Amino acid sequence: MTELQPILVLTTTANREEADTIAEALVAQHLVAGINLWEIFSVYAWKGDIERHGEWQLMMQSDRAQFDAIEAVVRSLHSYDVPELMAIPIVAGSADYLTWIQGQVSPPSSPLSSP
Repeated sequence: MTELQPILVLTTTANREEADTIAEALVAQHLVAGINLWEIFSVYAWKGDIERHGEWQLMMQSDRAQFDAIEAVVRSLHSYDVPELMAIPIVAGSADYLTWIQGQVSPPSSPLSSP
């Protein structure tokens, strides 16, 4: 087993249903160990205007090796043109918790070699 590079991945969604759909897909595919969801209020610049909206934040626990796959799933299910999607390294954590993350996240699939 390769060494875990634990990360927190953040995204926001327009509503709870979209957050639930993304969360369930990522957990079911073993791309993340778990996801925390909470309702937030965001203020941001978009297309020359200042926007103010309620959103749902997803904070996902995963492995750096899964980021590209997480991004692909989020983009396929997300309603925003440019969804927030960033990874923050976890520099320290409880050994038991980090072991749990590693046990829940499947190793990335490697391309099959041609015969």
